Amino acid sequence: MVAHSLGCITVLRHLASLTAPWHLGTLVLVSGFVDPLPTLPDLDSFIGDGVGPAGIREHVGSLTLLQVPPRILPSQPSRPRRTRGEQLGR
Repeated sequence: MVAHSLGCITVLRHLASLTAPWHLGTLVLVSGFVDPLPTLPDLDSFIGDGVGPAGIREHVGSLTLLQVPPRILPSQPSRPRRTRGEQLGR
């Protein structure tokens, strides 16, 4: 199973909620987070108190965590790119 960004907390919550015996061969979590993000307060209600991942690791055969550095976005939005025809005045 592969999860990215908010999908990581969603998958971890689901796995933590399982009561029957289970095993997952591989879990790959990419750029996940479980704490509120000061720059995205609209997500606070979804993130809530995060997730307690205790007990999940022993059910997963292979666990890979990939954290990509955050992209640096310009402070001013860029103008939409013009097509080649627009550039040529067509």
